[in-house]
Amino acid sequence: MLATKEVTIVNEKEFSTTKFNFKEGSVNTVKDLLLATSINSETVIVTRGSDVLLSDDTVNDKDTITLLSVISGG
Repeated sequence: MLATKEVTIVNEKEFSTTKFNFKEGSVNTVKDLLLATSINSETVIVTRGSDVLLSDDTVNDKDTITLLSVISGG
């Protein structure tokens, strides 16, 4: 059996929670996670608990990641 990494993504804008399973080693960073899920990194702030994550921060098995929408206007 192939090892997998399970990550839960809470999308505040869409009021949704989705569990993703990735092949172990395919998603190691926040940047990898956003690319794998087709989420534009310029439209969200990524958090884990109360910590804001940067694109090179590590994503671990069983993490719950929250996506907060970036709102801009003029």
